[in-house]
Amino acid sequence: MKGIVNGLFTLAMVSLVLFCVGQTNSEDTKPLVQTYDTGSVDWENGLIYAVGYAAVDTKMENPDQAELMARRGAEVVARRNLLEIIGKVNIDSRSTVNNLMLESDTVSSWIKGCVEGSFITKAWREGNKYFVEVCIPMFGKPTESKSPPVAPGILEGMKKKLSESGAVPKELPKDELSKYDPKEISKYTGIIIDAQGLKINPGLAPTIVDELGNIIINATDLESEYSGMAVLMRYAKSLEDAKKTVGENPAVFKASGVNDKGDIVVNKESGGFLKAIKKLGGWIFQSGLLALIL
Repeated sequence: MKGIVNGLFTLAMVSLVLFCVGQTNSEDTKPLVQTYDTGSVDWENGLIYAVGYAAVDTKMENPDQAELMARRGAEVVARRNLLEIIGKVNIDSRSTVNNLMLESDTVSSWIKGCVEGSFITKAWREGNKYFVEVCIPMFGKPTESKSPPVAPGILEGMKKKLSESGAVPKELPKDELSKYDPKEISKYTGIIIDAQGLKINPGLAPTIVDELGNIIINATDLESEYSGMAVLMRYAKSLEDAKKTVGENPAVFKASGVNDKGDIVVNKESGGFLKAIKKLGGWIFQSGLLALIL
């Protein structure tokens, strides 16, 4: 186990941050940013952007009024595009946000409400067109965000869906759990999963399994209370970047691959240790952040 595990846990800041180091596409210069025709998803910073535009009516007598109307129109289009981009975001390898919105009116209403609260980051005019860029955070405390984070409501819906389907990780047997020292675990400052070289699509709560397909971590392990920090996957490009979030003494696990369902695979030993961390310090899985490095 030594060599696989180098630490987890923080007492000062209750958080679990899971990182996977890897690549989604070797041709991408910024693999942690997924781009679309009308916006982008910045996984490293947890932000979703969308742009919309509207034509300025040059025939109006009042040019200022014409520009103001075009700006308002561009805002409407930008938020519509934002809703479309959010729908394309992966939750895990099997589900997108759009899938969940179709299954749950509660999730759909949550997301639409968050989109209405998205904030403008840029506004500009090019010729006879007026452009507006809007942004929404994926996670974070609402009191610390310019607009409500969209992930908590999504995660709540996903937890319910997985729980109802029985896709819940099993606990580690007591005889295996006794092999782990709670005092040693308490020294750790975070979790890093090294997935360098693996093709992994970013998601809010990717599933981690062992080599036999047993679920180790999925959305049912994560906290989604709106009043607190949504526990989700955070992303970084390197071990050094990961440590900025998880601290200098993280538990490091090596991902052994990706299965045919798109789940991240770790070996049996790593899976057991992750389950031990959940059992001996499960409160970390219920607070803070989960992160993945790609």
